[in-house]
Formats: sequence, C-alpha cells, structure tokens
Amino acid sequence: PAASARGGGGGGGKGRGGENKNRWKLGVPPRSEWEKLKGKTFEYTVEKTKEGKMVAYGQLYRLLPCNANDPVAVCRHTVIKNLQQKTPQSSTFSMKLCSWPSWARYPMAKEGKAVHSRGVEREGKESQGKGAKLKRDKTPQGSTKPRRKKIFPEHLTLAEIKSDPTLVIGELRVNRKNPRRAYVTRLVPGERAELLGREEPAEPTPSEPKEMSGEEKKRAEKDVLIDGFDSRNRTFHGDIVALRLAKPSKGSDRDNGKVVGVVKARGGTDVVIGTLRGAQADGTVRETDKVARFVPLDKRLPIALVARSRWPREFKMDIAQGNITPLPKKTADKKQTKEAVSDSKGSDRPPQSGGIPEDAPSMIYAAKYNKWESHSKMPFVEITEAIGMTGDIKAETVALLKAAGVDYDFDGKFQEHHLKCLKPFVSDPYSGNAEASWTIPEGEIKRRLDLRSKRICTIDPTTARDLDDALSIDKLSNGHYRIGVHIADVTHFLAPGTALDVEAKNRATTIYLVQKSLPMLPRALSENLCSLAPKVDRLAFSCFFTMTPDGKLSEDPQQKPWFGKTVIRTCCQLDYQTAQKLVDCKPEDIKNTKEFYDSLEMPERMIPIPGVKLTDVARDLRAFDKIAKKRRAHRFDTGSLSLDRGKVGFRLDENQLPIGMFEYLRQDSNKMIEEFMLLANLLVAEKIVRVYPETALIRYQRPPDWEELQDMQAFMKGMGYNVKIESAKEIHDSLLNLESRKVCGVSVRSVAELLLTRPMLLAQYGPADRDIKLNRHYALNFQSYTHFTSPIRRYVDVIVHRMLAHAIAEEPNPSFTTVGVDSNSGLTFAPDDETIYDRTTVALIAENCNLRKKLSKQAQDDSGRVYMALCIKACPIVRQAIVIDMGYKSFKVMLPKMGIDAQVYVDDIKAFKALVVNAKGEKVDESNEANTPKNERFLSITWKEGKSPERVGIFGGLCVKLTAKMSPPPIDICYHVVKQGSEEEKATVEAESKSQQNAPAPLKRSESSSMIEMADELQQ
Repeated sequence: PAASARGGGGGGGKGRGGENKNRWKLGVPPRSEWEKLKGKTFEYTVEKTKEGKMVAYGQLYRLLPCNANDPVAVCRHTVIKNLQQKTPQSSTFSMKLCSWPSWARYPMAKEGKAVHSRGVEREGKESQGKGAKLKRDKTPQGSTKPRRKKIFPEHLTLAEIKSDPTLVIGELRVNRKNPRRAYVTRLVPGERAELLGREEPAEPTPSEPKEMSGEEKKRAEKDVLIDGFDSRNRTFHGDIVALRLAKPSKGSDRDNGKVVGVVKARGGTDVVIGTLRGAQADGTVRETDKVARFVPLDKRLPIALVARSRWPREFKMDIAQGNITPLPKKTADKKQTKEAVSDSKGSDRPPQSGGIPEDAPSMIYAAKYNKWESHSKMPFVEITEAIGMTGDIKAETVALLKAAGVDYDFDGKFQEHHLKCLKPFVSDPYSGNAEASWTIPEGEIKRRLDLRSKRICTIDPTTARDLDDALSIDKLSNGHYRIGVHIADVTHFLAPGTALDVEAKNRATTIYLVQKSLPMLPRALSENLCSLAPKVDRLAFSCFFTMTPDGKLSEDPQQKPWFGKTVIRTCCQLDYQTAQKLVDCKPEDIKNTKEFYDSLEMPERMIPIPGVKLTDVARDLRAFDKIAKKRRAHRFDTGSLSLDRGKVGFRLDENQLPIGMFEYLRQDSNKMIEEFMLLANLLVAEKIVRVYPETALIRYQRPPDWEELQDMQAFMKGMGYNVKIESAKEIHDSLLNLESRKVCGVSVRSVAELLLTRPMLLAQYGPADRDIKLNRHYALNFQSYTHFTSPIRRYVDVIVHRMLAHAIAEEPNPSFTTVGVDSNSGLTFAPDDETIYDRTTVALIAENCNLRKKLSKQAQDDSGRVYMALCIKACPIVRQAIVIDMGYKSFKVMLPKMGIDAQVYVDDIKAFKALVVNAKGEKVDESNEANTPKNERFLSITWKEGKSPERVGIFGGLCVKLTAKMSPPPIDICYHVVKQGSEEEKATVEAESKSQQNAPAPLKRSESSSMIEMADELQQ
C-alpha cells in the first residue's frame, strides 16, 4: 500500500522512489525524472473515502491524476479550499507541480484552476482512508457537505514574508480601552533583518523608489493603525506580524494596514484567564445554545467560544442553580444570538455584565486558544482549569500568575532535579528548609581577597532575607573616599548548564506580589548561602571605586575601579527606616548602648557585631548620604531623568488579607542605595563592553516616541506650561521649573511626570553594539549600562557576573582595592567555568529576560489592583483628583499620591445634567471636538434641577469616590464624581475614618512596604 503523504520521501534507494520502478505504476515517478516533471500541469481530483469525504494526511490532501499515466501529487488543505470556494461545483482541478521536498513521498502541487468534472479510472474499490491503495476504475463521489465560507484570508508563509520587502514588520499592540484598534511600530531595516534571519534575501528592487512627499514621510514616522478585527486577521496582542499597507483614510495622518501573516507568535504564556458567559447578547444561556462565550480578563485578547460539549462542570452547575438565568425559549431573539458571537462594531466603553448580578462573584477559568481557522469569526478555546471565584485572594493570585506565564510552583518551590544541584552545599536540599550549614573551604578563602576585617553593612527592606548587596567606605589621605559595593557571588553556587541554572534562566527574575514572592533561586541559596547576612562569612563579587566629597568619580589613574572575587562578613543588617534614623540623628546623640538600640526598635540583626560600634556605622552612613546626594545632583545636572509617581502600600493581617492601605513614600536612604547601585552597574558595563564590544549583556533604552512627546509638549503649552523635550536633560530642567507651580494644591511637576510616562519606551536587555549610540540608556543618560547588583533576583546579573569574571581575566585591574587591604591587580584566580557567550546566545537570554521582566511587572501590578479593590470594597474612599485630559464622552483624572490615573465617563456622573462644553457654554460633541482646544473644554455638572452648573476644566479639581467593581471580572476600581461637601462625601469620609480606627493591628507597618521596596530595587 502507498504510504502516507508525509511519510518517507528521500532520494534514491529502495522504497524511496529512487530505483524501485514498480512505484511508477502506482503513480510515483523516480526522483531522477523530477526535473522533467517540474513545472508541468496535470488534472487531478482529491482522494476521497467511500462516503465522499476528502482524505487528510496531516495538513495535506493527496491528488489522484485523471490520467492514469500522470503522477500522483499532494497539496495543502488551503489550496483546495480556495479552489472550492471559487468554484464549488467543480471536483477536478488543473494543478502545477512545483516542488518535491525530501520529506514527501509525492511531489507537491500548487493552485492551478478548476475544470469540469470528469471520470477517473480506478482499480477496485474507493479509498477507505489514510494508507489506502491507489485505485483507478471508479469516479470519486463529490462531497455533499456544505462548504464553510472563508471569513479571513490565509496567512502568508514565513518564506513569502521574507521575500516581500514592501511588508511592514512589527509587534501588534492592541488598545486596551478600545480593542478594535491596534498599532504596529515599524522595525528599522537592521531590526527587520535580525528578526527575519540572516538568510533574508536582499534582492535589488527593479527601480529606484519614488521620493516620499512630506505628508508621506510624516505618516511613515508613525505607528501603523490596524482598524477593526477583520484587518487584524486572527492575530493576537504581542504577535510579531507582517502588514500590507492600505490606502490611508481621507484626512488621516497615519497609515492603515492589514495583517497578512505572523512572523512570531506572542511569547510568555499559552494560558489565557477569563470567565464564561452565555452566548446571548445579555450573557444568558438558552437550552438550544451550542456555544458559550469565554471573555478574557485581558481586554486586548479576543473573546472566544466554547463548544457546549466542552462546557466545564462548574459552568453547568451555575446554569442549573440559576446563577446565569436562561431566557425563555419563546422570547429568544435571533438577532441577539447573532450579535453575541459576531464582530459587531466595538466601543471604547467597558463591556457590561449582562446576566450577572452586580457584585456577584464569578468563576475564573484558565483556557488555551485552539487554532483560529480562517472560516471562524471567533476563535475557540479549551477550558483547562476552574481556578476559583473572583474576590478570593488565593484564586486571584493563581489567576494573575498564570496570566503572567508562571509555569512553576506558585509558592516558589523547586523540583528534585533542580535541588540536586545543591548537594555539594546543602546536606538535605529536598527538605525545603532554607538553612544550610555549609562553610567556605579554606582553599576558597585563599583564592580570594579577604575583606572580613572591613566594616561592611547591608541596607534592605525590613523583611528582606535575600540580601544581595552591601556597602563599605574608607576615607583616603587625600580626602577622597574609596567605596566598595559587594554583591553576592551567586555564580559560585550556580554552575552554567546545570538543571538549576536552566531553571533560573527560565524564571529570569524573582516575582514580588503584595503578600509573597516567587524566588528565582531556591531559598537555601537566596536566603542563606548567597545572602549577605551579618556575622557569617560569605562569598562576594566586589567593585571598588574612588569618589570625591562632591560626588564625582576620581580621575586619578591610580584610583580606577577595581573588580574581584572576595570574602566578606557584614557587621549589621539595617533596613531603610533605621538607616534613615541614624543619618538624621545628631552624631553626639548616637550611643553604643542597649537603651539606644531599643529607642530605635533595632532587632538583633541590626545591632553591630562585636568589635564594631554603631557610632562608626552611623558615621559611614552620613558619608554615604552626603556623597550620594552630591552624586545624584551631578547625575541630573549632566542629563539623567527620573519620572516618579506615587505608590500605595497595604497593611496585612496574619492571614495576608488586606486591612488597610497607605501612600508609600521613598526616603533618602532608598535613594542613597540606588545611587551606589547605579554607579556600580555603570562601571561594570563599561568594563565588559570594553572587553566584549559585541557580546556584553547590557541594558539600553531608546529615546521616547517623538510624536507622543510632541503631543505632550503641545498639550502642556496649551495649558500655559513650557516643557522642553530635545533631550532628557531638557525634560528634567523643565520638570524642575514646574516644581513650584501648583494646581489644586499639587505640583504641576507630578502631573507632567505622569503625562511623560506615555511616550517613554521601556528599557531593554540585549547584546552590546559596536555602534555605541545604540548602547545608550536614555533616561540615565549613560553611554552603557547593565545589571550587576542583584544576581539573587535577576538572571541577567548572573550572566554579567560570568562575563565580568572573564573580562577581569583578560584585562586585569590596574588599581588597588582599599585602605587596610593588600593591593590586588584583579581576580585572584581564573574563572571556574569556560563559558564564553556568543552574540546569538546573549540575544536569546536577553529576549527571555525582557519578556519575564514585563510579565513580572504585570503580575505585580495585578496583585496591587486586587488588594486595592478588596480594601476599597470593605470601605470606599474619597480623594481629591485632578482632571488631566478631556473628550466629549469621557475625561481622565489622576490621584497623584496614589499613582493612579483613570478614565471617567460623563454619562456615569450621577447628577441632574452633566456634559462637556466649550468656553462659550456650547456642548462639545463629535462634530466640534477637534476644533475645540483642550484648554477651552469644561466639564459642566448640574447637581440638582434649577441649580447653577459647576464647571471644571483640565487641571481643575474634582472630588472622586473610589468603589470596588467586582462584576464583570476582572475586579477593579470604579471612580465616581461626587459633589464637594455633599452628604455622600461626608458619609464616605466618616466611614473610612471609623474603619481605620477599628481595623486590627497590622502584622507590621514596615512589612507592608517591603515588597514595594524590593520590587523597586529590581528597577535600578
């Protein structure tokens, strides 16, 4: 019997079509005759079963020749479906032989044209399916099954995309608030070539491209708009897609495009989180419904369908218990059903709950998208898990971790084959106990620089146990300071290529949620062997540099930075609050007594070890603080930019449930540590880029989106404020000038910083480039930068440590270490491993770290949103908000101290009348919005009939009540405008005050800040 279409295939040899001439009798020519057949056209019919169903071999159909002397061929499903759509009555096709891949037993044919049906001679019975013998004495029966109409065009293959230089390549970004609209940023030629592969043909164009007009150039600088779901062609947010540009809309200043193919599917996770609703427009279920709707919590992903046979038990129980009320069959509206599963025109309003009672909890499901066929208007999903109910902390946490692509234990545990790698250091690595009794062998100490006599301390969040950085300082005879930044030597315990190293590379980062963290490394390493805890010897990778009292790096060639492997013993473990208290204390008030320790609430770990005085530690801290402030001022004077926004911390009870929240404030001690970590990262980057100019792993940031930056500048100018945008320094200087100007009691700088976050691009990891301009970090204004200071929590730092060790071996340090330590020319021993990373490997590691960092930030933000919603559900709050933008349907407000900006709809204001008007009092609507300057738009609210309206413009203040939205999922915050001084405002404020008075004591106030502080450290 003939083998399957994808079986066998190669050249000469028995059974492979080379020498076996009997195969030609079965319609298979020898490959030696392929050149004679290539490009020729024959008439075929598709092989079918006895019932008339076409036989599929994977993604192929087998074509039987109408003439018994012609060769058998195969072609893709899509080719036949396209022909049948054009001529549904025909069952015979004229097909051209185009290729014969080595994996295929038969030649491949491509689309020709449909011809009138004719008989096909066969021998014996019809084909019975896959692997059936080839017979030729009967005419195959045509299929009577109705053809499914194709809705979307088929995607181009990767080869077709590569061969078409006119296509635009880029990442698809769906608008979260209006999912009908998506955008693609054009890749520059170098990025396009790197993405498509080095083998991309560079065929010369037949003629010189015509010179673009000014308007065309302007459009080419902007993102391409993909308007509507049809134009998106079954692609998802995050996909790398190929676009064909369409004719721009009349009056549009932006190119339009349609997706024609997918270069790379979105990374991170195949899991999508959402809820199930009925197929009807109002979310209800009928007995005759064949599908239900799966609504993702991430509005950028498409709504999908679930076949009735695949409905999970929990959804069926909800229907049976009346949680989703079915509509009577008689009142069923066919139009509703059609609209429920159609691609109807979208809206920028959030979807309504329909069929779900207000505030009713919903079951959260995990699902996976099936292949989205071209004949299906919506994709189908398979439900993989019922996670739990909305509003439940455990269920919400599982859901947000799955959505962030976390494919390992949600408590951060490691598997046995990972922990096995710890056996040389931990007696029982499988116990789950972070304690380890390993001590540094004497031989290892001799190979390193011994700094155990130096006064070194750590400053971290209160509850931190993964202490990966420490500081030391010595005053030199010339008045300069020799500062040491000591980082945990994780690479000593994490050998390249081991199972644990591979797992750490996959995790890429520690994930910090409100109530817990998921570590990148096992706790026996992160909280013990690698953690720079006091009173124990620890391995470190140290960086020494010399600074002047005014915060500048010394230019003395004899005092250049020094890098090397060391042994240290920290003298105390301070937290940010205690360090700040010691800096603020007068030197004469600090005592080395238990009474003073108790007055600062210092636990045992913060009290210096014997032989070290607290007064000496405090003196070091004051020196650190003075130098860091000078360094920070110098950094901003020379072009650095920082955009700060408020943060919210949470008070938790012993069950990790929220009992309150507060506005988190950074202290000078946080900024002090940040400055020295930034400087160490900068110096390490300069070292590895100098030694490895094309493979060093760096962190770069491209300049902001110029179009959006100009829009922000124009907006601020219209409001009467000048913001210069030519460089990061100009932006920083402009922000300084806005510091003293106030709107509604808030600095205009805070508003401007929020508006500036939109055009800013995220910093990325990647291999260094010989074109040093591409290595620059825009916001820091550093020529090169990397991450070296958190190897316990970031895998990038692990790679950088390995690179630095090799760089020191190749280029020894021409400098000394510090006071009281023998001079050392570099690393005291050669690197233990021979790992030298090439550019491709570095690029792949960087790509994964970029993705995991983004998803980690998403999980962190989602965790904060859940906890805030649950806090506000228990007790709504009222805050003063500032209007920062306004359209005719909605407006944006910001709550500066909470770091929140939100959209509020005019129709949602509970007043007698609310609308947006211009300076003349005329209503602003779709017809005149574009011609109404933003500084002439006002929100007009008439609270009661017969009363005068209140008018609030942009940068004006509003009283906003925050409530929790529990349904439809995801749970979130709702913002309601209330009248200043109204009974509603007074009642809400009073209830909030009582709630805070009656709330149980938190576990520790400072502990609720720790996750914010630890997450912030990873951004440095």
